[in-house]
Amino acid sequence: MTRAYLELHGPDCPWLQRLAFFTVVSAPAEFPWHVNVTAPGEIDCAFQVTDSDMERFHKALDCYVTYADVIARTKVHQVFDRDVQFELFREDHKPPFEDLCERLNPG
Repeated sequence: MTRAYLELHGPDCPWLQRLAFFTVVSAPAEFPWHVNVTAPGEIDCAFQVTDSDMERFHKALDCYVTYADVIARTKVHQVFDRDVQFELFREDHKPPFEDLCERLNPG
């Protein structure tokens, strides 16, 4: 993903302005594998999503029929809550943005 972003980013693609990585600041000990977490000081954008967003998130996960067993084992439906965080590639924002589109150029 980063390579594609770097290759495309520039004046020929003015619509491509930011690369955001979804991340977590903590992971439950009962996860069946190691999960990388981001230190709170490295979070560039943090906000709460709506109940409707969470419903869409769960429906999207349910579409992965071939990964249904993994999704069930990790209990990802229960683990993630309405607080979401992102690291922004080559950006550092203190305090973190509350909107992924903050300070982007209008298209």
